[in-house]
Amino acid sequence: MGKIDLQSLLDVESGDGSIISSGAIVKFDSQFHIGSLEIITIPKMYRSRELFESGYTDVHCLALPPSINIEISSEDEFNQLTVLGLNERLRDYLNAIFEGLYFEVVTT
Repeated sequence: MGKIDLQSLLDVESGDGSIISSGAIVKFDSQFHIGSLEIITIPKMYRSRELFESGYTDVHCLALPPSINIEISSEDEFNQLTVLGLNERLRDYLNAIFEGLYFEVVTT
């Protein structure tokens, strides 16, 4: 199976004042609860896939919300949701709050 990343296409500011360059990836801790069609995701930004795979800690990004709630409309849709599908929903959400096409899903 390929690797799926949500990639930033813009420079953003980190919590320490440094710039996180475009090309950074956003990973999510996702929480699924029994009896609920809601997925709670906590975004984490890494300066690159290599740093993520090497076990480096994430970089606090001031522009990202601390958590994102995704509501799935039906149980059938919830049961068929894939990692790619969740990343596409999160991409659409982030692009909407940033008001542009600043995130894309990349598979390798």
